[in-house]
Amino acid sequence: MMKSIKPLSVTYLISNWLSISMIFLISEAVIQYGVFAGFVIVCTFLLAFCAALPFLRPILSNSAPVKNRSWLNWLLLAVWLLEIFILHLLISGVLLHTFFNMHNTVSVFFTVAVILLIITFLSKWRMVIFAVKNIKFILISSLAIFLPTYIYLQKGLESVYHDLLHYHPTILHNEQKGIWMFITIAFLIFFSKFLLQGELLAKYTGPVLHKGIRKLFVAVFIFSTFILAFSTMTVVAITQNLEVSHVNELLVFLIKKLSTPSISHLIGIVLYLSTLLTLVISFFQFEDRLNLRIPQVLMIIAAILAMIIDHFRLTLLTIYSFAGIFISGMVLIFLFHKMSINIKKLK
Repeated sequence: MMKSIKPLSVTYLISNWLSISMIFLISEAVIQYGVFAGFVIVCTFLLAFCAALPFLRPILSNSAPVKNRSWLNWLLLAVWLLEIFILHLLISGVLLHTFFNMHNTVSVFFTVAVILLIITFLSKWRMVIFAVKNIKFILISSLAIFLPTYIYLQKGLESVYHDLLHYHPTILHNEQKGIWMFITIAFLIFFSKFLLQGELLAKYTGPVLHKGIRKLFVAVFIFSTFILAFSTMTVVAITQNLEVSHVNELLVFLIKKLSTPSISHLIGIVLYLSTLLTLVISFFQFEDRLNLRIPQVLMIIAAILAMIIDHFRLTLLTIYSFAGIFISGMVLIFLFHKMSINIKKLK
């Protein structure tokens, strides 16, 4: 008799979803689409999850899901990993440049060198990776609790609302141009990435389907609270009229302005450590699903692309959107193709 595998914990699942890039992506969304952009993202995330459930059901109901090794699955995972690498290498450049005055190019390649050293060490001690995931979860959870509270204590909620009402009234609503396009793209990206995580979600839900789906809803709602927490910080940054050369620097400049040098450096270190851990965990998470040497190659490619992207001053949300559109487009083509085959069989 086979021994049943213990389902993964909610901490493990959410740790796979959490990343430092979400702070910057949500921040940029709030700047472009208003103060309620975080709430819009949460609603879109929940809707995408509900839409993906019927497609995930066959995988979740199978206690031993079969790994998909098709070339399309391989390509989509490679693009997704490349997206993660590029986003977090650019973020590492912003953090090291803002908090420690390191040049962007130097900081990116410094981060790559550190990551490769950590990966070399952890490759021999793979049992430590689970602890690394827990550390990342603790760090980002601490940031979600501490940063919004700290920032609002520095400025005051009433003062922030007064500044928004009198100096930035358009931020108080979501009637900005392009909001529906943003919602559509976000929905497709979330929907596609839920489908690509079918194997991971099956490990989390366990053998009993209805209980597993309830657990998934709990995880989705917990993750949604992180989105809402991080979306509130950018509202304060908007009211400060900070002079930044790039929109993705706004939040870190706010932290630097409101904090003493020691506190701002401490926050910068925590943010950078979380970025490193996200890169390391992503590497090992995708390594088993891709060819053994592919993640290393993608990291070098990502470093080069990060330099090119930084030169053209593209935003993180733009990169995330383009990569997500490619992934979701390929997933939709595959789904339509599969549905057409099933319809022909019924005839």
